[in-house]
Amino acid sequence: IGCRYCEVACPYDVRRFNWEVVKDENPYTPEFGVPEVDRRARGVVEKCTFCVQRIDRGLELGLSIGVDPQATPACVRICPVNARFFGDFNDPDSPVSRFVA
Repeated sequence: IGCRYCEVACPYDVRRFNWEVVKDENPYTPEFGVPEVDRRARGVVEKCTFCVQRIDRGLELGLSIGVDPQATPACVRICPVNARFFGDFNDPDSPVSRFVA
């Protein structure tokens, strides 16, 4: 509805309000592939989806989330110091489970 209360209340500061009307093509080319999540309209608050389109496609191909590059969020893949981890806590062999163990 555009009130932005969710943006203010978000404890992680990840929600962003779209101020502009988007008429042009997206000038940004993602590091990995083509953007499959469309940009939202003006007046909409959005947040990170952890590249859900990459994860869904990877699962369809039988890839391991957080292990195979095609099934891992772009921020995890691109982090220059490997500070980000992503995976399934319920899978004891996943990178995040091994990291917290």
